[in-house]
Amino acid sequence: MEITNGNDHLYVCKKLIEKKLGWGNSDAWENQDFLALSEKILEATDVQLSGTTLKRIWGKVKYQSAPHTNTLNTLVHFLGYENWLAFKAAHTVQQPKPSGSTKLPKQKRGSQKSVLVKTAALAGIVVMAIVIISFINRGASFELSPEDISNTVFTSNPVTSGIPNTVVFKYDVDHLNGTDFMIQQFWDETKRFNIDKNGHEATSIYYYPGYWRAKLLVDGQVIKEHDLHILSNGWMATIAFEPEPRYLLEDELLKKNKLTIAEQVQEDINASLEAPKWLTYHNVREFGGLDGDNFVYETAVKNTYEKGDGVCKQTRLILLGTKGAMIIPLATPGCISEINLMFNDFYESGKTNDLSAFGTDFSDWQKVRLEVQNKHVKILLNDQLIHELIYDESMGEIAGLRFQFRGSGEVKYVKLWNQKEALVFVEEFFDSLPN
Repeated sequence: MEITNGNDHLYVCKKLIEKKLGWGNSDAWENQDFLALSEKILEATDVQLSGTTLKRIWGKVKYQSAPHTNTLNTLVHFLGYENWLAFKAAHTVQQPKPSGSTKLPKQKRGSQKSVLVKTAALAGIVVMAIVIISFINRGASFELSPEDISNTVFTSNPVTSGIPNTVVFKYDVDHLNGTDFMIQQFWDETKRFNIDKNGHEATSIYYYPGYWRAKLLVDGQVIKEHDLHILSNGWMATIAFEPEPRYLLEDELLKKNKLTIAEQVQEDINASLEAPKWLTYHNVREFGGLDGDNFVYETAVKNTYEKGDGVCKQTRLILLGTKGAMIIPLATPGCISEINLMFNDFYESGKTNDLSAFGTDFSDWQKVRLEVQNKHVKILLNDQLIHELIYDESMGEIAGLRFQFRGSGEVKYVKLWNQKEALVFVEEFFDSLPN
């Protein structure tokens, strides 16, 4: 593929990502969209680029420095390329000629035909580039009047409180002139399905609990969207198989003295010839309007996977908010390069930051305490302060808890306090707290 008229490789990369996502013109993207892209890149590459980093790349935040090579490698890895060099080799970018005299050098006799051929070829490349860019930006010129949008109906209602959960969408789009009408469950564009323009109801299954943003699209553009809180109905556990997760049954998820999995499930995981999947414990519910920018969180966890293909014992403590998410990573000390810390718009990669304080020994319980006051965060591991940070964009209200373990793991307890130091949530799986 060759792009001309001075479009650089990063421009091409961004346009191809926009095409892959199908979310419409990035000029209309909001913070939540960049957070969704961050999560999508994490799922595809196992590397997380923060929402702020992505907004800088897309020019939403002023930043003078060029993107780091690791960032560029991650972006093109998301597109299926091995690295940035491989991407550049696959996409020729023709730079604009320097300004100055436009006088052509004298041509030797007989060379005019060659010049005409080259000019025609260049013109053909320019036309092809215009077609490609137009295809990438398809739908960018699609416009709706405020009246069209206000008359568009898009609502949803889960049929139950557990998972999996069928959601009934109600919509009214028959007054719109588009040709392609779709609903997207959340940030993942593969979770889209077509709807009948003249219909008014459609259903879709959500396989994971969470705080999702459903989208109504017309000809590839998001016309309306709304938040959808899919509750877990207490604690539940999943193993990340595709296309559908494995749900642990009631007798496979144990809650005596700790949150853990049955021995048979552990044996099944250990016997698998595949690399260890992510085991996730979910509790997505209402937390009484707990402010995600002012609270205290405390838990104790242990990664229990013992096979050699899971030696890093990667573990993530995740708090879901109505406007973002927080991810606290843990791993064995030698693997801290592979972990990433995220607090909504704040992000640090273990590849470009020293996150060695998050390396720990999982032979015993690891006590983690998170203190958040006006977006100022203190992270304590086993009662020792290991990290402080400040994020900018609000988390909204706390909407859910997740514990993720590469392979398998256990949770001893979890507690949440509000800014007035009142205990608003507690789950104790044992008789007494550890010292």
